[in-house]
Amino acid sequence: MYYQMVYSCGSQTLGSQMKIIFLIFTLMSIAVMANPKVKEFDLEANMKNMGLEFKKAVKAPNKAVLTEQLFKLKKLIRLSKTAKFTDGKKKISLEGLNKVIKQIELSEQQNSKGQFNQAKETLMRVDDLRKEYHEHHKPPSIWNLVFSF
Repeated sequence: MYYQMVYSCGSQTLGSQMKIIFLIFTLMSIAVMANPKVKEFDLEANMKNMGLEFKKAVKAPNKAVLTEQLFKLKKLIRLSKTAKFTDGKKKISLEGLNKVIKQIELSEQQNSKGQFNQAKETLMRVDDLRKEYHEHHKPPSIWNLVFSF
C-alpha cells in the first residue's frame, strides 16, 4: 500500500511538472511570436555616433573630459565589432577597428600619466586609420569597373 501511494504521488508530481514545463514553453513561444522582428544593429548610426564622440574627445578641455570621451568612443567601437559586415569585408573591418582600439588605449594610458597633449595627438591617429579603412568600403568607380579585368 505504501509503495502505491508513493508511486501515485510521484506520477501526479511528474504530470504537474510536465504541465508547468508545457505552460512555460507555450508562454515563451507566444512571446517570441509577438515580437518576431528583432531590430538589426545600425552600423551607420553607430559610426556617426563614433564620429561625434571622436570630435568631443579631440576638443576635450581637460584630462577628465578626455577620459570620459575615450571611454564612450571605445564602447561604441566595441559595439561596431558586433555588426554584420557585407561583401567579405569583415576581416579588414575588424582589423581596422582593433587598430583604432589600440590607439585609443594608448591615448588613455598617456592621459592617465598626465600627458594630456600627447594623448590628444595619439588620438588624431585614429582619424588617419578611419580614412585608411573607409577606403576599403568605397564602391569601385565606373572606370575601375569598365577597365578592370
